[in-house]
Amino acid sequence: MGLFLPAGPDFMDENQTEAARPYQMLPGQRISMGCYVLAKAKGTVLDATDAWYKRYGLPKPAPAPRSLDDEVALCRYGLMETTWDAATGKSRHCVGWAPANAPGFAVLLLSDYLRCTDAAVRSALRQRVDDIVSQTRREEGPGGLASPANCHILRWELPFRAGSLFDAMAAAGRLAGDLASTQREDGAWEFRPTDQQHAALGRAGDAVLGTCAANAWLLMRYARITGDPDAMAAGLKALRYMERFRTPRGAQAWECPLYEPDILAAAYAVRAYVEGYEAAGDASLLAMARYWARTGLPFLYSWALPDRPGMLYASIPVFGTTFFTHSWFGVPVQWCGLVYAYGLQQLARYDRSFPWRQVAEGITVSACYQQWPDGQLKGTYPDGFYGFCTERGAPYLNPEDILVNVLALDGRDPDISTRAVRANGAGEVRVSSGATVSSAAIAAGRLGVRLSYQAGETSHTLVAHVRRPNAVTAGTRLLLEKSDLDAAPEGWRYDPVRRWLWVKLRHASNDETLEVQLGEG
Repeated sequence: MGLFLPAGPDFMDENQTEAARPYQMLPGQRISMGCYVLAKAKGTVLDATDAWYKRYGLPKPAPAPRSLDDEVALCRYGLMETTWDAATGKSRHCVGWAPANAPGFAVLLLSDYLRCTDAAVRSALRQRVDDIVSQTRREEGPGGLASPANCHILRWELPFRAGSLFDAMAAAGRLAGDLASTQREDGAWEFRPTDQQHAALGRAGDAVLGTCAANAWLLMRYARITGDPDAMAAGLKALRYMERFRTPRGAQAWECPLYEPDILAAAYAVRAYVEGYEAAGDASLLAMARYWARTGLPFLYSWALPDRPGMLYASIPVFGTTFFTHSWFGVPVQWCGLVYAYGLQQLARYDRSFPWRQVAEGITVSACYQQWPDGQLKGTYPDGFYGFCTERGAPYLNPEDILVNVLALDGRDPDISTRAVRANGAGEVRVSSGATVSSAAIAAGRLGVRLSYQAGETSHTLVAHVRRPNAVTAGTRLLLEKSDLDAAPEGWRYDPVRRWLWVKLRHASNDETLEVQLGEG
Protein backbone atom coordinates (compact mmCIF):
# COMPACT_ATOMS: atom_id res chain seq x y z
CA MET A 1 0.00 0.00 0.00
CA GLY A 2 1.36 3.41 -0.85
CA LEU A 3 0.67 6.98 -1.92
CA PHE A 4 1.73 8.44 -5.24
CA LEU A 5 2.29 11.94 -6.61
CA PRO A 6 1.89 13.41 -9.16
CA ALA A 7 -1.59 12.11 -9.89
CA GLY A 8 -3.25 11.14 -13.14
CA PRO A 9 -4.42 11.82 -15.71
CA ASP A 10 -2.34 14.99 -16.17
CA PHE A 11 1.01 13.52 -15.14
CA MET A 12 0.66 9.78 -15.43
CA ASP A 13 -1.07 7.43 -17.84
CA GLU A 14 -3.76 4.99 -16.81
CA ASN A 15 -2.61 1.79 -15.07
CA GLN A 16 1.02 2.94 -14.82
CA THR A 17 3.24 3.18 -11.75
CA GLU A 18 5.56 5.93 -13.02
CA ALA A 19 4.75 9.46 -14.12
CA ALA A 20 4.84 10.05 -17.87
CA ARG A 21 5.11 13.85 -17.58
CA PRO A 22 7.13 15.77 -14.98
CA TYR A 23 5.59 17.91 -12.27
CA GLN A 24 7.30 21.28 -11.82
CA MET A 25 7.87 22.01 -8.15
CA LEU A 26 8.75 25.60 -7.31
CA PRO A 27 11.43 26.63 -4.79
CA GLY A 28 10.03 26.72 -1.26
CA GLN A 29 6.90 24.83 -2.26
CA ARG A 30 5.76 22.14 0.14
CA ILE A 31 3.83 19.00 -0.75
CA SER A 32 2.27 16.73 1.84
CA MET A 33 0.40 13.46 1.49
CA GLY A 34 -1.90 11.68 3.90
CA CYS A 35 -4.38 8.87 3.92
CA TYR A 36 -7.05 7.25 6.03
CA VAL A 37 -6.97 3.45 6.24
CA LEU A 38 -10.02 1.39 7.14
CA ALA A 39 -9.37 -2.15 8.36
CA LYS A 40 -12.25 -4.41 9.28
CA ALA A 41 -12.50 -8.18 9.52
CA LYS A 42 -15.10 -9.62 7.17
CA GLY A 43 -16.11 -6.17 6.00
CA THR A 44 -17.93 -5.31 2.79
CA VAL A 45 -17.93 -2.39 0.40
CA LEU A 46 -20.88 -1.01 2.38
CA ASP A 47 -18.65 -0.71 5.45
CA ALA A 48 -16.19 1.31 3.38
CA THR A 49 -18.98 3.52 2.04
CA ASP A 50 -20.36 4.11 5.52
CA ALA A 51 -16.89 4.98 6.83
CA TRP A 52 -16.28 7.37 3.94
CA TYR A 53 -19.47 9.34 4.50
CA LYS A 54 -18.99 9.30 8.27
CA ARG A 55 -15.51 10.79 7.94
CA TYR A 56 -15.98 13.16 5.01
CA GLY A 57 -19.72 13.73 5.01
CA LEU A 58 -22.24 13.41 2.21
CA PRO A 59 -21.27 16.00 -0.42
CA LYS A 60 -23.74 18.72 -1.20
CA PRO A 61 -25.00 18.55 -4.78
CA ALA A 62 -23.33 20.93 -7.18
CA PRO A 63 -25.25 24.15 -7.86
CA ALA A 64 -27.81 23.43 -10.56
CA PRO A 65 -26.69 24.54 -14.03
CA ARG A 66 -29.98 26.38 -14.61
CA SER A 67 -33.13 27.46 -12.79
CA LEU A 68 -36.02 25.09 -12.19
CA ASP A 69 -38.14 26.78 -14.86
CA ASP A 70 -35.28 26.68 -17.36
CA GLU A 71 -34.61 23.01 -16.62
CA VAL A 72 -38.25 22.09 -17.13
CA ALA A 73 -38.26 24.11 -20.37
CA LEU A 74 -35.13 22.29 -21.57
CA CYS A 75 -36.73 18.91 -20.87
CA ARG A 76 -39.90 20.14 -22.58
CA TYR A 77 -37.89 20.91 -25.70
CA GLY A 78 -36.25 17.50 -25.57
CA LEU A 79 -39.65 15.79 -25.43
CA MET A 80 -41.60 18.02 -27.82
CA GLU A 81 -38.89 18.69 -30.41
CA THR A 82 -35.64 16.71 -30.24
CA THR A 83 -37.11 13.24 -29.69
CA TRP A 84 -40.46 13.95 -31.41
CA ASP A 85 -41.05 12.50 -34.87
CA ALA A 86 -43.48 14.84 -36.62
CA ALA A 87 -43.97 12.49 -39.57
CA THR A 88 -45.51 9.76 -37.41
CA GLY A 89 -46.71 11.83 -34.46
CA LYS A 90 -44.66 9.62 -32.15
CA SER A 91 -41.66 9.88 -29.84
CA ARG A 92 -38.20 8.33 -29.82
CA HIS A 93 -36.47 6.80 -26.84
CA CYS A 94 -33.14 8.03 -28.21
CA VAL A 95 -32.26 10.39 -31.03
CA GLY A 96 -32.41 8.47 -34.31
CA TRP A 97 -34.22 5.45 -32.89
CA ALA A 98 -37.58 4.15 -34.12
CA PRO A 99 -40.55 6.18 -32.85
CA ALA A 100 -43.40 4.84 -30.71
CA ASN A 101 -46.48 6.11 -28.93
CA ALA A 102 -45.24 7.13 -25.47
CA PRO A 103 -48.01 7.63 -22.89
CA GLY A 104 -45.39 8.37 -20.23
CA PHE A 105 -44.28 11.44 -22.16
CA ALA A 106 -47.87 12.70 -22.04
CA VAL A 107 -47.75 12.36 -18.23
CA LEU A 108 -44.63 14.54 -18.08
CA LEU A 109 -46.02 17.14 -20.48
CA LEU A 110 -49.27 17.25 -18.53
CA SER A 111 -47.30 17.77 -15.31
CA ASP A 112 -45.46 20.60 -17.07
CA TYR A 113 -48.80 22.04 -18.21
CA LEU A 114 -50.13 22.05 -14.63
CA ARG A 115 -47.19 24.10 -13.32
CA CYS A 116 -46.74 26.39 -16.36
CA THR A 117 -48.12 29.95 -16.34
CA ASP A 118 -47.44 30.91 -19.98
CA ALA A 119 -50.74 30.64 -21.89
CA ALA A 120 -49.14 29.87 -25.26
CA VAL A 121 -46.88 27.17 -23.80
CA ARG A 122 -49.79 25.67 -21.86
CA SER A 123 -51.84 25.48 -25.05
CA ALA A 124 -49.03 23.70 -26.92
CA LEU A 125 -48.51 21.28 -24.04
CA ARG A 126 -52.21 20.47 -23.79
CA GLN A 127 -52.44 19.87 -27.52
CA ARG A 128 -49.46 17.52 -27.52
CA VAL A 129 -50.89 15.56 -24.59
CA ASP A 130 -54.22 15.22 -26.40
CA ASP A 131 -52.43 14.13 -29.59
CA ILE A 132 -50.49 11.39 -27.78
CA VAL A 133 -53.61 10.15 -26.00
CA SER A 134 -55.82 10.09 -29.10
CA GLN A 135 -53.22 8.44 -31.35
CA THR A 136 -52.35 5.81 -28.76
CA ARG A 137 -56.02 4.93 -28.33
CA ARG A 138 -56.53 4.84 -32.09
CA GLU A 139 -53.52 2.64 -32.88
CA GLU A 140 -53.23 0.47 -29.76
CA GLY A 141 -56.70 0.59 -28.24
CA PRO A 142 -57.58 2.19 -24.89
CA GLY A 143 -55.39 -0.32 -23.04
CA GLY A 144 -52.41 1.19 -24.86
CA LEU A 145 -52.43 4.08 -22.40
CA ALA A 146 -50.70 1.69 -19.97
CA SER A 147 -47.77 1.19 -22.37
CA PRO A 148 -44.30 1.80 -20.87
CA ALA A 149 -42.82 2.71 -24.28
CA ASN A 150 -39.68 4.88 -24.20
CA CYS A 151 -39.72 5.15 -20.38
CA HIS A 152 -37.47 3.75 -17.66
CA ILE A 153 -39.36 5.09 -14.62
CA LEU A 154 -43.00 5.84 -15.39
CA ARG A 155 -45.61 3.05 -15.36
CA TRP A 156 -49.40 3.31 -15.84
CA GLU A 157 -49.81 6.95 -14.70
CA LEU A 158 -51.56 8.32 -17.80
CA PRO A 159 -54.94 6.52 -17.40
CA PHE A 160 -55.30 8.22 -14.01
CA ARG A 161 -55.03 11.57 -15.77
CA ALA A 162 -56.48 10.93 -19.23
CA GLY A 163 -58.98 8.09 -18.83
CA SER A 164 -59.63 4.64 -20.34
CA LEU A 165 -58.90 3.54 -16.79
CA PHE A 166 -60.59 0.13 -16.86
CA ASP A 167 -58.98 -0.94 -20.14
CA ALA A 168 -55.54 0.36 -19.21
CA MET A 169 -55.47 -1.22 -15.76
CA ALA A 170 -56.82 -4.46 -17.21
CA ALA A 171 -53.79 -4.42 -19.54
CA ALA A 172 -51.56 -3.85 -16.52
CA GLY A 173 -53.31 -6.76 -14.82
CA ARG A 174 -52.60 -9.05 -17.76
CA LEU A 175 -48.93 -8.11 -17.49
CA ALA A 176 -48.99 -8.92 -13.78
CA GLY A 177 -50.59 -12.27 -14.57
CA ASP A 178 -47.96 -13.05 -17.19
CA LEU A 179 -45.18 -12.25 -14.72
CA ALA A 180 -46.71 -14.48 -12.06
CA SER A 181 -47.10 -17.33 -14.57
CA THR A 182 -43.38 -17.28 -15.43
CA GLN A 183 -42.27 -17.12 -11.80
CA ARG A 184 -40.61 -20.15 -10.24
CA GLU A 185 -42.31 -21.81 -7.30
CA ASP A 186 -39.69 -20.36 -4.96
CA GLY A 187 -40.45 -16.80 -6.15
CA ALA A 188 -37.57 -16.26 -8.60
CA TRP A 189 -37.25 -15.54 -12.30
CA GLU A 190 -34.35 -17.14 -14.15
CA PHE A 191 -31.80 -15.90 -16.63
CA ARG A 192 -32.84 -17.32 -20.00
CA PRO A 193 -30.46 -16.35 -22.82
CA THR A 194 -31.98 -16.29 -26.28
CA ASP A 195 -28.85 -16.77 -28.40
CA GLN A 196 -25.22 -17.84 -28.19
CA GLN A 197 -23.90 -14.33 -27.58
CA HIS A 198 -26.12 -13.86 -24.53
CA ALA A 199 -25.47 -17.40 -23.33
CA ALA A 200 -21.90 -16.30 -22.60
CA LEU A 201 -23.17 -13.74 -20.07
CA GLY A 202 -24.30 -16.25 -17.44
CA ARG A 203 -25.58 -19.73 -16.70
CA ALA A 204 -29.07 -20.42 -17.98
CA GLY A 205 -31.42 -20.96 -15.06
CA ASP A 206 -29.49 -18.82 -12.59
CA ALA A 207 -31.39 -16.21 -10.60
CA VAL A 208 -29.83 -13.02 -9.24
CA LEU A 209 -31.34 -9.82 -7.86
CA GLY A 210 -31.53 -8.29 -11.32
CA THR A 211 -33.55 -11.16 -12.83
CA CYS A 212 -36.17 -10.72 -10.10
CA ALA A 213 -36.36 -7.12 -8.90
CA ALA A 214 -38.02 -5.40 -11.89
CA ASN A 215 -40.71 -8.08 -12.07
CA ALA A 216 -41.28 -7.88 -8.33
CA TRP A 217 -41.61 -4.09 -8.61
CA LEU A 218 -44.33 -4.36 -11.28
CA LEU A 219 -46.26 -6.98 -9.34
CA MET A 220 -46.12 -5.00 -6.11
CA ARG A 221 -47.02 -1.80 -7.94
CA TYR A 222 -50.12 -3.41 -9.43
CA ALA A 223 -50.99 -4.85 -6.01
CA ARG A 224 -50.52 -1.48 -4.34
CA ILE A 225 -52.79 0.29 -6.84
CA THR A 226 -55.54 -2.34 -7.12
CA GLY A 227 -55.17 -4.58 -4.07
CA ASP A 228 -55.19 -7.60 -6.40
CA PRO A 229 -54.57 -10.65 -4.17
CA ASP A 230 -52.82 -12.75 -6.81
CA ALA A 231 -50.36 -9.98 -7.67
CA MET A 232 -49.85 -9.36 -3.95
CA ALA A 233 -49.04 -13.01 -3.28
CA ALA A 234 -46.69 -13.37 -6.25
CA GLY A 235 -44.96 -10.08 -5.50
CA LEU A 236 -44.43 -10.84 -1.82
CA LYS A 237 -43.10 -14.29 -2.71
CA ALA A 238 -40.56 -12.61 -4.99
CA LEU A 239 -39.54 -10.12 -2.31
CA ARG A 240 -39.00 -12.92 0.19
CA TYR A 241 -36.87 -14.81 -2.32
CA MET A 242 -34.79 -11.69 -2.98
CA GLU A 243 -33.83 -11.46 0.71
CA ARG A 244 -31.12 -14.09 0.13
CA PHE A 245 -29.11 -11.72 -2.06
CA ARG A 246 -26.61 -9.21 -0.67
CA THR A 247 -25.10 -7.82 -3.89
CA PRO A 248 -27.08 -6.07 -6.63
CA ARG A 249 -26.34 -7.91 -9.88
CA GLY A 250 -27.69 -8.72 -13.29
CA ALA A 251 -30.34 -6.14 -14.21
CA GLN A 252 -28.72 -5.41 -17.60
CA ALA A 253 -28.13 -8.90 -18.94
CA TRP A 254 -29.20 -7.79 -22.41
CA GLU A 255 -25.51 -6.87 -22.74
CA CYS A 256 -23.73 -7.09 -19.37
CA PRO A 257 -22.51 -10.29 -17.67
CA LEU A 258 -25.09 -11.52 -15.20
CA TYR A 259 -22.88 -11.46 -12.12
CA GLU A 260 -21.56 -7.91 -12.39
CA PRO A 261 -22.55 -5.56 -9.56
CA ASP A 262 -25.24 -3.34 -11.07
CA ILE A 263 -26.83 -0.11 -9.76
CA LEU A 264 -29.97 -0.77 -11.81
CA ALA A 265 -30.59 -3.96 -9.83
CA ALA A 266 -30.35 -1.89 -6.64
CA ALA A 267 -32.73 0.68 -8.13
CA TYR A 268 -35.41 -1.86 -9.01
CA ALA A 269 -35.03 -3.54 -5.63
CA VAL A 270 -35.57 -0.23 -3.81
CA ARG A 271 -38.69 0.44 -5.85
CA ALA A 272 -39.97 -3.12 -5.39
CA TYR A 273 -39.61 -3.09 -1.62
CA VAL A 274 -41.09 0.41 -1.24
CA GLU A 275 -44.08 -0.64 -3.36
CA GLY A 276 -44.26 -3.79 -1.23
CA TYR A 277 -44.30 -1.74 1.95
CA GLU A 278 -47.01 0.54 0.57
CA ALA A 279 -49.05 -2.46 -0.58
CA ALA A 280 -48.70 -4.71 2.46
CA GLY A 281 -47.62 -2.39 5.28
CA ASP A 282 -44.86 -4.76 6.44
CA ALA A 283 -42.02 -2.77 8.03
CA SER A 284 -39.49 -5.51 7.22
CA LEU A 285 -39.96 -4.67 3.54
CA LEU A 286 -39.00 -1.07 4.24
CA ALA A 287 -35.84 -2.32 5.95
CA MET A 288 -34.94 -4.24 2.79
CA ALA A 289 -35.57 -1.13 0.67
CA ARG A 290 -33.15 0.71 2.93
CA TYR A 291 -30.53 -2.02 2.50
CA TRP A 292 -30.72 -1.97 -1.28
CA ALA A 293 -30.59 1.82 -1.27
CA ARG A 294 -27.26 1.55 0.57
CA THR A 295 -25.92 -0.84 -2.07
CA GLY A 296 -26.36 1.82 -4.75
CA LEU A 297 -24.08 4.35 -3.04
CA PRO A 298 -20.73 2.76 -4.09
CA PHE A 299 -21.64 3.37 -7.75
CA LEU A 300 -21.74 7.17 -7.29
CA TYR A 301 -18.90 9.66 -7.65
CA SER A 302 -18.63 11.27 -4.21
CA TRP A 303 -16.08 13.84 -5.40
CA ALA A 304 -15.45 15.95 -8.47
CA LEU A 305 -12.62 17.84 -10.09
CA PRO A 306 -13.15 21.61 -9.82
CA ASP A 307 -13.89 22.10 -13.52
CA ARG A 308 -16.28 19.12 -13.78
CA PRO A 309 -19.44 19.74 -11.74
CA GLY A 310 -21.26 16.97 -13.61
CA MET A 311 -18.81 14.49 -12.12
CA LEU A 312 -20.24 14.75 -8.59
CA TYR A 313 -22.95 12.08 -8.16
CA ALA A 314 -22.37 10.74 -11.67
CA SER A 315 -23.40 7.07 -11.56
CA ILE A 316 -21.42 4.06 -12.73
CA PRO A 317 -23.86 1.52 -14.24
CA VAL A 318 -21.97 -1.71 -13.50
CA PHE A 319 -18.62 -2.72 -12.13
CA GLY A 320 -17.78 -4.59 -15.29
CA THR A 321 -18.26 -4.58 -19.03
CA THR A 322 -20.60 -4.94 -21.96
CA PHE A 323 -20.01 -8.36 -23.56
CA PHE A 324 -16.60 -8.50 -21.82
CA THR A 325 -15.15 -5.84 -24.15
CA HIS A 326 -16.49 -2.37 -23.32
CA SER A 327 -15.47 -1.38 -19.77
CA TRP A 328 -17.76 0.75 -17.59
CA PHE A 329 -15.30 1.27 -14.75
CA GLY A 330 -15.28 5.00 -14.07
CA VAL A 331 -17.71 5.70 -16.94
CA PRO A 332 -21.11 7.03 -15.79
CA VAL A 333 -24.37 6.02 -17.43
CA GLN A 334 -26.66 8.49 -15.75
CA TRP A 335 -30.01 7.01 -16.71
CA CYS A 336 -29.25 4.04 -14.46
CA GLY A 337 -28.52 6.40 -11.59
CA LEU A 338 -31.70 8.38 -12.27
CA VAL A 339 -33.85 5.25 -11.90
CA TYR A 340 -32.08 4.71 -8.57
CA ALA A 341 -32.61 8.37 -7.64
CA TYR A 342 -36.36 8.13 -8.12
CA GLY A 343 -36.45 5.03 -5.93
CA LEU A 344 -34.56 6.98 -3.26
CA GLN A 345 -37.14 9.76 -3.40
CA GLN A 346 -39.88 7.20 -2.79
CA LEU A 347 -37.92 5.66 0.08
CA ALA A 348 -37.29 9.09 1.62
CA ARG A 349 -41.02 9.45 2.31
CA TYR A 350 -40.67 6.77 4.99
CA ASP A 351 -37.01 6.47 5.95
CA ARG A 352 -34.80 9.17 7.46
CA SER A 353 -31.83 7.02 8.36
CA PHE A 354 -29.84 8.65 5.54
CA PRO A 355 -30.34 11.81 3.44
CA TRP A 356 -31.71 9.88 0.48
CA ARG A 357 -33.35 12.92 -1.05
CA GLN A 358 -30.02 14.75 -1.11
CA VAL A 359 -28.45 11.83 -2.97
CA ALA A 360 -31.32 11.88 -5.47
CA GLU A 361 -30.86 15.61 -5.96
CA GLY A 362 -27.14 15.15 -6.56
CA ILE A 363 -27.73 12.47 -9.19
CA THR A 364 -30.33 14.66 -10.90
CA VAL A 365 -28.08 17.73 -10.92
CA SER A 366 -25.28 15.67 -12.45
CA ALA A 367 -27.69 14.60 -15.21
CA CYS A 368 -28.67 18.23 -15.80
CA TYR A 369 -25.01 19.10 -16.39
CA GLN A 370 -24.78 16.26 -18.88
CA GLN A 371 -27.78 17.52 -20.88
CA TRP A 372 -27.26 19.29 -24.18
CA PRO A 373 -28.40 22.92 -23.61
CA ASP A 374 -28.75 23.75 -27.30
CA GLY A 375 -28.19 22.46 -30.83
CA GLN A 376 -29.62 19.39 -32.53
CA LEU A 377 -29.44 17.33 -29.33
CA LYS A 378 -31.02 19.99 -27.10
CA GLY A 379 -32.70 18.57 -24.02
CA THR A 380 -31.27 15.06 -24.38
CA TYR A 381 -28.41 13.56 -22.38
CA PRO A 382 -25.80 10.90 -23.15
CA ASP A 383 -25.85 7.20 -22.50
CA GLY A 384 -22.16 7.36 -21.51
CA PHE A 385 -20.14 10.18 -19.91
CA TYR A 386 -16.61 9.33 -21.02
CA GLY A 387 -13.13 10.86 -20.64
CA PHE A 388 -13.34 11.29 -16.88
CA CYS A 389 -16.75 12.97 -17.20
CA THR A 390 -15.83 15.31 -20.06
CA GLU A 391 -17.21 13.62 -23.21
CA ARG A 392 -20.85 12.81 -23.96
CA GLY A 393 -21.29 9.55 -25.86
CA ALA A 394 -24.19 8.26 -27.96
CA PRO A 395 -26.95 7.26 -27.91
CA TYR A 396 -28.69 10.39 -26.66
CA LEU A 397 -31.71 9.73 -24.47
CA ASN A 398 -35.00 11.52 -24.02
CA PRO A 399 -35.15 13.44 -20.70
CA GLU A 400 -37.89 11.36 -19.01
CA ASP A 401 -35.63 10.18 -16.20
CA ILE A 402 -34.41 13.72 -15.52
CA LEU A 403 -37.82 15.39 -15.58
CA VAL A 404 -39.48 12.77 -13.36
CA ASN A 405 -36.85 13.42 -10.70
CA VAL A 406 -36.97 17.20 -11.17
CA LEU A 407 -40.75 17.19 -10.71
CA ALA A 408 -40.57 14.93 -7.66
CA LEU A 409 -37.89 17.13 -6.06
CA ASP A 410 -40.22 20.10 -6.67
CA GLY A 411 -43.06 18.35 -4.83
CA ARG A 412 -44.89 17.41 -8.05
CA ASP A 413 -44.25 13.68 -8.22
CA PRO A 414 -46.37 12.32 -11.11
CA ASP A 415 -46.82 8.97 -9.37
CA ILE A 416 -50.26 7.44 -8.77
CA SER A 417 -51.50 8.29 -5.27
CA THR A 418 -52.98 5.42 -3.22
CA ARG A 419 -54.72 5.00 0.12
CA ALA A 420 -55.86 1.72 1.63
CA VAL A 421 -59.01 1.79 3.75
CA ARG A 422 -60.20 -0.98 6.03
CA ALA A 423 -63.75 -1.09 7.33
CA ASN A 424 -65.47 -3.56 9.63
CA GLY A 425 -66.83 -6.41 7.54
CA ALA A 426 -65.95 -4.69 4.25
CA GLY A 427 -62.37 -5.87 3.78
CA GLU A 428 -59.73 -3.54 2.41
CA VAL A 429 -60.61 -0.92 -0.19
CA ARG A 430 -57.92 0.67 -2.40
CA VAL A 431 -58.31 4.24 -3.62
CA SER A 432 -55.80 5.20 -6.35
CA SER A 433 -55.89 8.45 -8.28
CA GLY A 434 -54.10 10.88 -10.55
CA ALA A 435 -55.04 13.45 -7.92
CA THR A 436 -53.40 13.33 -4.50
CA VAL A 437 -55.49 11.18 -2.17
CA SER A 438 -55.17 13.31 0.96
CA SER A 439 -57.42 11.08 3.05
CA ALA A 440 -59.85 8.19 2.74
CA ALA A 441 -62.19 6.65 5.30
CA ILE A 442 -65.28 4.45 5.48
CA ALA A 443 -68.05 5.15 7.98
CA ALA A 444 -71.75 4.30 8.06
CA GLY A 445 -71.64 2.67 4.62
CA ARG A 446 -70.02 5.68 2.97
CA LEU A 447 -66.53 6.05 1.57
CA GLY A 448 -65.20 9.58 1.90
CA VAL A 449 -62.14 10.57 -0.14
CA ARG A 450 -60.31 13.89 -0.12
CA LEU A 451 -58.70 14.63 -3.51
CA SER A 452 -56.25 17.44 -4.23
CA TYR A 453 -55.73 18.55 -7.82
CA GLN A 454 -55.64 21.74 -9.85
CA ALA A 455 -59.04 23.41 -10.12
CA GLY A 456 -60.56 23.16 -13.58
CA GLU A 457 -58.61 20.01 -14.45
CA THR A 458 -59.79 16.40 -14.60
CA SER A 459 -58.56 13.44 -12.57
CA HIS A 460 -59.47 9.76 -12.71
CA THR A 461 -59.79 7.63 -9.57
CA LEU A 462 -59.95 3.85 -9.18
CA VAL A 463 -61.72 2.47 -6.12
CA ALA A 464 -61.00 -1.26 -5.92
CA HIS A 465 -62.88 -3.96 -3.99
CA VAL A 466 -66.16 -2.12 -3.44
CA ARG A 467 -69.78 -2.98 -3.95
CA ARG A 468 -71.73 -1.20 -6.66
CA PRO A 469 -72.45 2.29 -5.30
CA ASN A 470 -75.92 3.64 -4.69
CA ALA A 471 -74.67 7.17 -5.30
CA VAL A 472 -71.44 9.10 -5.93
CA THR A 473 -71.12 12.79 -5.10
CA ALA A 474 -68.37 15.40 -5.34
CA GLY A 475 -69.10 18.17 -2.89
CA THR A 476 -72.74 19.03 -3.55
CA ARG A 477 -72.70 17.61 -7.10
CA LEU A 478 -74.32 14.28 -7.85
CA LEU A 479 -72.16 12.37 -10.32
CA LEU A 480 -74.02 10.23 -12.83
CA GLU A 481 -73.21 6.72 -14.02
CA LYS A 482 -71.92 6.77 -17.61
CA SER A 483 -71.47 3.84 -19.96
CA ASP A 484 -68.91 5.84 -21.99
CA LEU A 485 -67.05 7.69 -19.28
CA ASP A 486 -64.24 8.83 -21.58
CA ALA A 487 -66.79 10.87 -23.58
CA ALA A 488 -68.44 12.44 -20.51
CA PRO A 489 -67.08 15.50 -18.67
CA GLU A 490 -67.36 13.62 -15.37
CA GLY A 491 -69.22 10.73 -13.78
CA TRP A 492 -68.62 7.13 -12.73
CA ARG A 493 -68.63 3.58 -14.03
CA TYR A 494 -68.63 0.22 -12.25
CA ASP A 495 -67.06 -3.13 -13.19
CA PRO A 496 -68.94 -5.87 -11.28
CA VAL A 497 -66.44 -8.62 -12.19
CA ARG A 498 -63.37 -6.87 -10.80
CA ARG A 499 -65.40 -4.83 -8.29
CA TRP A 500 -63.77 -1.67 -9.55
CA LEU A 501 -65.31 1.79 -9.43
CA TRP A 502 -63.92 4.41 -11.82
CA VAL A 503 -64.69 8.05 -11.00
CA LYS A 504 -63.92 10.84 -13.43
CA LEU A 505 -63.92 14.22 -11.73
CA ARG A 506 -63.54 17.73 -13.08
CA HIS A 507 -62.26 19.58 -10.05
CA ALA A 508 -64.29 22.63 -9.07
CA SER A 509 -61.61 23.53 -6.51
CA ASN A 510 -58.11 22.43 -5.59
CA ASP A 511 -59.56 20.21 -2.86
CA GLU A 512 -62.63 18.09 -3.52
CA THR A 513 -64.49 15.67 -1.26
CA LEU A 514 -65.65 12.57 -3.07
CA GLU A 515 -68.32 10.50 -1.32
CA VAL A 516 -69.33 7.01 -2.40
CA GLN A 517 -72.50 5.57 -0.90
CA LEU A 518 -71.70 1.87 -0.91
CA GLY A 519 -74.34 -0.60 -2.00
CA GLU A 520 -75.57 -3.57 -0.02
CA GLY A 521 -74.37 -7.16 -0.32
